[in-house]
Amino acid sequence: MRVAGRPDQSDSSTPPKLRALKKRRRVLVVDDDRDLRELLAAVLSSAGYEPLTAENGAAALSVLRTVLPELIILDLMMPVMNGWQFREAQTALPDYARIPVVCLSGHHQARHQASTLGIKACVVKPFEIDDLLQVVNRFFPE
Repeated sequence: MRVAGRPDQSDSSTPPKLRALKKRRRVLVVDDDRDLRELLAAVLSSAGYEPLTAENGAAALSVLRTVLPELIILDLMMPVMNGWQFREAQTALPDYARIPVVCLSGHHQARHQASTLGIKACVVKPFEIDDLLQVVNRFFPE
């Protein structure tokens, strides 16, 4: 909106939050815990990301058919289609295989399991929100 007598301020003086809205990175959160999905979506949104959510691997594949995120945060233990099954399907399809994944799991061997799935980053539940955001931010250097 332009106020009479004031120049349009679309340059570098634009507040950072408004600049972030111009190109929000899409992050897909795949977790069967609805409360955690909603919390992560709110946190990611307030951090300038565009969150997408899915309650299991099958729902995540449906999301991928309509929009490709730039990062996936994936729980391993879920009903319907778990993280291992999702990752197998994801890596079999070239358009989906290129999307990096962050494992977010309470599995007692989460880091090892993530490594065997070719996942480079893993956050173990329970976790601190700031720790997860730090991992997510590493995928999107300014």
